[in-house]
Amino acid sequence: HRIITAGTKRASSDSAAATCPSCNNGNFQGTQGQTVCDSCTAGLFTDANGDKASCSNCAPGKYSAAAANVCTDCEAGKKRKNIF
Repeated sequence: HRIITAGTKRASSDSAAATCPSCNNGNFQGTQGQTVCDSCTAGLFTDANGDKASCSNCAPGKYSAAAANVCTDCEAGKKRKNIF
C-alpha cells in the first residue's frame, strides 16, 4: 500500500490506489491518508510549485480570497489588514 503523504490525497476510495495526486492550487491537506483537500482561507495561498501540506501567507502589501493560488497587490492608498 502507498502512504498518502501530507499535501496529497488518495485518488479514490480504493485503498490500493497507485497514485496520490497533489492537492489543487489554493488547497492543502496537512494530514496523511486523506481523500480530500481543504481550501486555504483568505490571506493565504498555495501555488503550483509549493508544498500543499499547508497554506502560505501572502507577502506584505498583497491579499488573496479563499482558495487562492496567487496573492494580489493591494490598490494604491490601501494596505492589507493584519488578520494574523
